[in-house]
Amino acid sequence: MKPKKSKKKILLYPPYEKWHSVYNPTIKLLSKEYELIYSPKEAVSTGKFSKVLRSPLVKYLYYRLFRPYFSLREFKSRIKRPQKTIINCDLIFASNCIPPGQSPYILDLENITALGGYDYNRLDINNIRIALEDPRCKQIICWNEICKSSLINTINCSKLLNKITVIPFSIKSDKIPIKPTKETLNLLFVSSVNNVHDFELKGGIITLKVFEYLSKKYQNIHLTIRAHVPQWVKKKYGHFKRINLIEGFLPDEKMKELFLNSDILLEPVPGINLLLESMNYAISTISFNFWMIPEMVIDGYSGLLVDSKSFLGDPSNMKDYLINLNLRWMRLYSKKINPKIVEEFIDKAELLIKDKNLRKTMEKNAKGLISPQGKYYFDSRNKKILRIFNQILN
Repeated sequence: MKPKKSKKKILLYPPYEKWHSVYNPTIKLLSKEYELIYSPKEAVSTGKFSKVLRSPLVKYLYYRLFRPYFSLREFKSRIKRPQKTIINCDLIFASNCIPPGQSPYILDLENITALGGYDYNRLDINNIRIALEDPRCKQIICWNEICKSSLINTINCSKLLNKITVIPFSIKSDKIPIKPTKETLNLLFVSSVNNVHDFELKGGIITLKVFEYLSKKYQNIHLTIRAHVPQWVKKKYGHFKRINLIEGFLPDEKMKELFLNSDILLEPVPGINLLLESMNYAISTISFNFWMIPEMVIDGYSGLLVDSKSFLGDPSNMKDYLINLNLRWMRLYSKKINPKIVEEFIDKAELLIKDKNLRKTMEKNAKGLISPQGKYYFDSRNKKILRIFNQILN
């Protein structure tokens, strides 16, 4: 009887930080084929300090005045994740950083600025290029096409192109019941699947301004907000009828129920997880055409998009877009949003409110994006990921 062949070892780097939940299916997939070295520690609660950091004024002052000289992200990583010797392994799978040591690695990248602590001005462009050209770097997996664009428009990638591939995240497509015909229409805003404190950053103020108009004109629409809402917002909009406010985390079954009862995601800046869930539960989406959103919400097909160039910048000028991204994001905290932007969201929402057939078609198309032949089909991502790791390790 032949001895059982030992599994190759993959180090998930950084190994002591809990990776973003979008990675969970990938980690589960790799763990079936390889031995993973990954020991994330529970995040340490910073209590009142975290509350201070969420203050719009503190954030603005940080991005405007202090960030060129002091990186809070670097400071926190030094405190929470002490530098340790890289553990012996066959391959490193690195999330948004170039790992130290000599082992070969695959870089998984959200945005080129991740290699500078999400600060364009801290990118050491020449050394990053040298590191990525080195044979030690086996593959660069970009989260989406705009991530790839941020890479090739920032760094000379002429010697890297054969290493770069785009493999978007995906989730399993669940069988969901056919939505019953009903008079009410449920709009949904979720600050983040994982973070209830992103109300403003996801465009919650815009959503409320849009609903303020729509609720007066259409008596059959309701809005559910799953987010921690600032006190000033409650005072201003708390008298609204037909708003269901859920400020805490919901267990998976309750989140599933929330998605199943929703018809339109009305959220200017949704994240990847939320957009995938909207596909899964056949929810049409109205959002800005910001960053990766146009890749996930196909305008006029699975949802409707509002141009964000005047508000959040133009990605065709990638350098300016990335340098000023955080400061422009601060505009989402403003109590006085440009009325033209609100009007554009209202126009898009009214299209779906008035045209039930259009809405139903978009719901079907959204579901199709994570079904077989769809761009975000779960099995396709898994095959592509395994092919890369198998080619390198076997």
